[in-house]
Amino acid sequence: MSQSSGSYAPKIPTVDLYRLHVRPGGDRVATFQYCLDNKVLGTGWGTHWGDLRPPRDWADYLQLAQEIWPKTAHRPVIWLHDAPVGSLVWTRSPKGIYYLARLTGEWEYRDSEQNRTLDICSVRPAKIVDVAGAEAGVPGAVVRTFSGPGRAFCRVHSDEAARYSEYLFATLAGEPIPLWRPSIWEILDSLLGPFDVQDLVAAYLQAERGYIALPARYKDSTIAYEYILRHPGDGHTVAVQVKTGDEWIDANTLPNSGGLRWIVFSARQRYPSELPPHVEALNPDDLMEFMQNRPNALPPVAGFWLGLTS
Repeated sequence: MSQSSGSYAPKIPTVDLYRLHVRPGGDRVATFQYCLDNKVLGTGWGTHWGDLRPPRDWADYLQLAQEIWPKTAHRPVIWLHDAPVGSLVWTRSPKGIYYLARLTGEWEYRDSEQNRTLDICSVRPAKIVDVAGAEAGVPGAVVRTFSGPGRAFCRVHSDEAARYSEYLFATLAGEPIPLWRPSIWEILDSLLGPFDVQDLVAAYLQAERGYIALPARYKDSTIAYEYILRHPGDGHTVAVQVKTGDEWIDANTLPNSGGLRWIVFSARQRYPSELPPHVEALNPDDLMEFMQNRPNALPPVAGFWLGLTS
C-alpha cells in the first residue's frame, strides 16, 4: 500500500503532544475558566484531604498522594509533571470548544481555597489559544483520544498530529510558522477524525461506485454499521463499517442474513481474518486517489485538510 503521493515539503521536527480532559470533581465550567484566566493547565488529585498538609515539593507530593490515592489513580499528574516544557496540549471546554496550548513552565502545586474548591491543584503554566471551527481543524488522532472515559492527561502518539499541531499553534499564536505539508496518507490515517473518514467513504462509494445513501439509515444508529447504501443498478444494499486508527474489524461477525453485503474500511487494514465472500474491504489507495482526483466530491472537512497539501 502506498503511503505517500507526490512531492512534499520536509517534515518539521515533532514535539511531544498530549491531550487533557479538564473534568474535576468541582464545577467544570468554572475550572476551565480558571485555566484560561490564569494561563495554566491542570488536574485534580490534591493532597489536602483530611489532616494531610499540602506538599512542599514534587517528592513530597508523591509521598502524600500514595497515602490517599490508589497506586495508579494519580498517574496523570505524573505525566503532567514529566511533560517537557514546550510540549503541546489539546484540551476541550465543557461547551465543546477546542484549545491548543504550549507548556511554558514546570509543575506547580496550588493550595488556595479556590484551587481546592475547583479541584485543580497540580498545574503547569501554558500559553493557550482557542481553535475555531469545532472539530474541523482538530487532528483525528487527537479527536479519538477524547472519546470514552480515558485518563485525564495522556500522550497522543501521532507524529503527523504533532507536526500539524505545531504548525497550527504557531499560526494562531503569531509565531514563526514552520514549513509543513501533510501527505494524502497522513490526512487519511491521522488527520481526519472518525466521523470524517465515515463521510469520506460514503462520498467515495456514491461518487465512484454509484451507490445512493438512504437517508433513514445514513446515521450512526447501530453498533454494527455506520450507514446503509443502495445501488440503483440491481437494487442491492450494502452495510458499511468504518474503523480508524488501530481499531480492528472482525469480518466474521458481520451477518449475511437476507443476502446482506458489507463494505468495510480500515486505513491500516486491521482485518484479523480472511474476509468472507459477502464482505469487501476498500483499498486505502483507492480512497487516496479519490481525494486527489475528485476534490469537488469531498466532504468539507476532507477538503480542508487536502487544502493544506498545496
